[in-house]
Amino acid sequence: HMFYFFLFIIGTILGSFWSVLTGRLWEFTLNDIFFGTKTIKQKFFRALHGVLVWRSACPKCHHTLGVQDLVPVASYLSTHGKCRYCHTKISPRYRLLEIWCGLLFTGLWYILIETIIPGHSRTQLFSLSTKGTIHIALRFIVTRLLYLLLVHDMETMYLHDTLWGINIIAIAWLLSTAPQNTGTIWAITAWWFLLFFITIYWLAKIYVRIKYKENAEWFGMWDVRLSPIVGAVFGLWEVFVYWPTFSRFTITTHFFYYIITACIIWLIYAGIHKILYPKS
Repeated sequence: HMFYFFLFIIGTILGSFWSVLTGRLWEFTLNDIFFGTKTIKQKFFRALHGVLVWRSACPKCHHTLGVQDLVPVASYLSTHGKCRYCHTKISPRYRLLEIWCGLLFTGLWYILIETIIPGHSRTQLFSLSTKGTIHIALRFIVTRLLYLLLVHDMETMYLHDTLWGINIIAIAWLLSTAPQNTGTIWAITAWWFLLFFITIYWLAKIYVRIKYKENAEWFGMWDVRLSPIVGAVFGLWEVFVYWPTFSRFTITTHFFYYIITACIIWLIYAGIHKILYPKS
């Protein structure tokens, strides 16, 4: 129990750091990289400086936070949810995100290290070789990156393209270390997700054009760009959980389970948001 409590603490610390990252990487976009704006160097080094050097500060009074202000969850409770210096009320969402990240980190460890890998080592699907260790580490990294992308999307209603690009690189590296004989599975799931969301995208555009006589989007293209990433990760999990009884029928049914579950979770979130912020 103490070990999992320790994992939870590490997860909350990472959650706090990821929340800071969302603000520090905001100015640096892929347009700067591919289209070579004049300020690309300044933006890059500003983002790097923000991540490595800048200390956290209160967004209201801009007072630099001390060590006693940076302990996840505990600092928030000790000041009754207010800034220690200007006494401005702090949004509880940061603490909720820290707790969420802690639970995610602990749960991922339990599912992957304690449950899935020991069972599959007997079927020789996966062995803790150097490549296997790298694969496990990359799974944790990819989960953190997807979490960071999600938090940024929830706070700004925008999928940050730099974070998306980092996710692409990390997942490509993750897939290169995947267990043997599973490469086609993640490729299939990535294509299925992509085709499914492209279909929704164009059906939504056709609907808007017919009903409102407008050439507008009701379903974002960024959701389409994100779909292969989610599909690839989804496919890797399917392999680990259902090997060696894995089949295309399995992945088809679970794909629709995934879509339905995602819709239900977001409807619940939207309902709670409407109750808390009825005028928003």
